[in-house]
Amino acid sequence: MNRSTCALAVAAGLALSLQAGAARAEYRSPSDLRDTFTIVLENDKFNKSDKWYTSGGKLTLSKPIPAERFILSPLIDANLWVFDDRGRSRWELSIGQNIYEPEDEQLNPPDPLDRPYAGWLYLSAAAVAENRHQQNILEVQFGVVGPWSLAKEFQDLTHEIIGSDESKGWGHQLSNEPGLVVGVSRRWRSSPATFLGNVAFDVVPHVGAAVGNVQTYAEAGAMVRLGSKRALASDFGVPRIRPAGGAAAPAMGRSFGWYVFAEADGWAVARDIFLDGNTFDDSPSVDKRTLVGEWSVGFVAHVPGGRLTAAYVKRTKEFSDQPEAFEFGSASVTFNF
Repeated sequence: MNRSTCALAVAAGLALSLQAGAARAEYRSPSDLRDTFTIVLENDKFNKSDKWYTSGGKLTLSKPIPAERFILSPLIDANLWVFDDRGRSRWELSIGQNIYEPEDEQLNPPDPLDRPYAGWLYLSAAAVAENRHQQNILEVQFGVVGPWSLAKEFQDLTHEIIGSDESKGWGHQLSNEPGLVVGVSRRWRSSPATFLGNVAFDVVPHVGAAVGNVQTYAEAGAMVRLGSKRALASDFGVPRIRPAGGAAAPAMGRSFGWYVFAEADGWAVARDIFLDGNTFDDSPSVDKRTLVGEWSVGFVAHVPGGRLTAAYVKRTKEFSDQPEAFEFGSASVTFNF
């Protein structure tokens, strides 16, 4: 091999290395490699009510590391198998609790035509793979429904702190039952269209499904966002409590940004233990609605090393004798550590 051939080979190698490095940089910037912690709260008290889906909370640790070092690598492998796109891999570990109750908390026994008392305490592990234009999530939740969920104890403590009356009907809640839910979702992010200077808008459609003895459904929706280009490029939307219902934690940056959003979702429900009742035991239940819709509006604020979100959510009736649609608030905070 002569000198000119060697030089060409070296140049080609450098070019390929630079190209590969640039591709990696797209998904492996320094801010992407930092761990994040996210707190999500959903509560109807934000809208001055106390009924039906009354409270939800979720604490999430997100750790972006190479898939080959991932302690729960089967989830990442399953994500690749389901979506055929590894992208930038990371994992999320969460603990959460949901609380449900009827409209009239003072009835004992409760109204048999109203939503039963129920709680859901769970752990979850999620595999996230994303690139510039899409985000794929595979989540597995395992927990317990019934008295072991500690929903009554948590609500009693909360009501005591805020000075609300104690709910009287928790003795009629769903029975203890272990629960398993597997959820998958895919979100797409369109290229931002400049609106004015650094302000742009984009659209983030998504589809998802969940299967399990706690919840089984298929869902689809879309979010329209308007805000700073940097903030739009930092995430795929806001986190939510429902499996297959929200975006993963964002890759935090070191700058300020913002956007406002409006989102519409709909899902077809095959199974909802909080309405259908226990799988194997006789328990309170109501006739659920198969098709449910939801819309929300809110804002997101990015700050160096953190993000704040707030949203107003309105959901259509979930069971036949529910007198009206209901509302709740959703808020979250994410920060690096």
